[in-house]
Amino acid sequence: AKEMNAKLGEALTEMKASYPYYNPHYKRPLPHKEKVCIVTSHRLKGNQVEIGYQEKGAKVVRVNLLYTLNGGDRYEEWFRNPAKIVAGNKVTVTLPAGTTHYVINLIDENNFLRSYPELPDISTLSKTKAKYSTHALAAKPVVKAGAAKKNR
Repeated sequence: AKEMNAKLGEALTEMKASYPYYNPHYKRPLPHKEKVCIVTSHRLKGNQVEIGYQEKGAKVVRVNLLYTLNGGDRYEEWFRNPAKIVAGNKVTVTLPAGTTHYVINLIDENNFLRSYPELPDISTLSKTKAKYSTHALAAKPVVKAGAAKKNR
C-alpha cells in the first residue's frame, strides 16, 4: 500500500493535480483548524486585485485566483491562476482579460483552504441551482486590446 501510495503521489504531482484541502468550517474538530488565516481587506483597481490577510498561527503558503469568463451562463467554466504573496500579508494578482467573476483561495501550511469570499458547499448550490458566480466577486470585464475597436 505504501508503494502504491508513493506511485500515486508521483503521478498526481506530475499532472499538477489538485489535492483536497481541509475545510475550516467543518463542524467537528480538526487539528490546526483554529490557526487558519482570515481575509482582512480586498481591493480591485482596474484589473489588479489586492487581498490582505491575517495569519492566526499557520503560514499561508499558496494563493490561487479562480476566475470565470462566463459568469452566470448555464455552463460556467472556471480557471485557476497562481497569485503572488507579497510582504505585509498581502496577495496581488492580475485578472485575465474578460474575467466576469473571481474568488481568491488561500492555502496554509496545514493544507486548510480559506476562500474569499466564502462559497457555499456543492450540495447547497445543487439544491438551489445557483451558479458559483452568484457567490463570487464580480469584476468589470477586462477588455482585450483591440476588442473595443471591433465593437464600434
